[in-house]
Amino acid sequence: MSYQTLKLPLISLMLLSCSTMHMPDNTNEYADSYNCMVENVWHEARGEGMRGMQAVALVTMNRVKQRKKTICEIVYEPRQFSWTVNVTGYLPSNIANVTNINDVRKAVANVMTNNVSDFTNGATHYHANYVNPLWASSMQRVAIIGNHHFYRKQ
Repeated sequence: MSYQTLKLPLISLMLLSCSTMHMPDNTNEYADSYNCMVENVWHEARGEGMRGMQAVALVTMNRVKQRKKTICEIVYEPRQFSWTVNVTGYLPSNIANVTNINDVRKAVANVMTNNVSDFTNGATHYHANYVNPLWASSMQRVAIIGNHHFYRKQ
């Protein structure tokens, strides 16, 4: 069974487990947003633990609010997340066996349903601790979570 086939049943299961969630009018749009966020968090922070995965999701949501775009538009905006440049395709077709996928889903659902406060202090950018991007010097570092440094504009 392919990832595309699993998308809506997976979101349905996740939504059923989030009893406090307010469902938007357009469920397909929410499902697409959820899937884009899961892909982003899985590629960017799957080894970071719950707090690190939530931090990446929070940065994505902060960009959505700041730029007035959809989650999918933010995730696939050119040169924003390295995996969208370096990785071909989406999550593997055997998604049920993907490492940490349930933790990623939980982190994303908690952020997207506002069950997590923004402990990144409004961060809109981050990078792994082993790189030093040029943009970092023009921003204020607001948090270090796991192996990532988080920033917002000064």
